[in-house]
Amino acid sequence: MPDKDKWLKAIFLNKEWHFNNESIIVGHSAGASFTLKLLEKIPNIIKINKAILVSAAANMGTRPEFFVYRKSLVGEPFNWVKIKKSCNNFYIICSNKDPYDCGIDQGKIIQENVGGKLIIKNGEGHFNLEKGPQYKKFPFLLDLID
Repeated sequence: MPDKDKWLKAIFLNKEWHFNNESIIVGHSAGASFTLKLLEKIPNIIKINKAILVSAAANMGTRPEFFVYRKSLVGEPFNWVKIKKSCNNFYIICSNKDPYDCGIDQGKIIQENVGGKLIIKNGEGHFNLEKGPQYKKFPFLLDLID
């Protein structure tokens, strides 16, 4: 179960984590939504290079079976202005067939608020092993990271 507060403490209390203009954060599913919360909390003087969000949720969505899972991460509104100021480049990757309600509609909400590039992959589910073994690795991300 995602726990935004616990995850934020784990990052910001760990003195080995440093964010700067070269930082790239890649998040998938709850990790992508958490990346948005992380960008809300990094100091105002820091702006990372890239955030790559795969199958992110921007709100509670339309499927009640996922509400409990999402509440910690998207139950409170995002500070989109702060998020946008905290990152130079956003890449939002979603599928038109995401079974967890993290598809195109969620990707569009994120893009409308922070800009960036919305990348839609048709029929790729949640970009995980449920879709197939091709997601044990995700080489497409390496092109975005480079």
